[in-house]
Amino acid sequence: MTDNGSSRIDTPTNISLSPSDAVSDSLEYKTVSVFLVLLVCGTGIVGNIMVVLVVFTTRHMRTPTNCYLVSLAIADLTVLVAAGLPNVADSLTGTWVFGHAGCLGITYFQYLGINVSSCSITAFTVER
Repeated sequence: MTDNGSSRIDTPTNISLSPSDAVSDSLEYKTVSVFLVLLVCGTGIVGNIMVVLVVFTTRHMRTPTNCYLVSLAIADLTVLVAAGLPNVADSLTGTWVFGHAGCLGITYFQYLGINVSSCSITAFTVER
């Protein structure tokens, strides 16, 4: 008598996780994914730019707390631009169009934004 557990492991499946699946190539998937990414990125970019402009243009808003918020807004802008917009280009074309240098630069700016955000939150917490 054979063990059912070992026969399940040896049985191949027909599941494919490659990007050439019919779902990721469909026009509906591309349309919805591009729309959602543009919605999130557009809202985030506009909101963070408004934070920076309000703090810089209003004299009584230039407090240490608001300076930390500006730092977080700039870090958030960096991540939104470096992560969201290349995703749109990749969804529309189906391939990576930025080359090796673009990959390195985009990855650098993603990590830069994440690290600046972490350091800003840490500095704000230590100050408080």
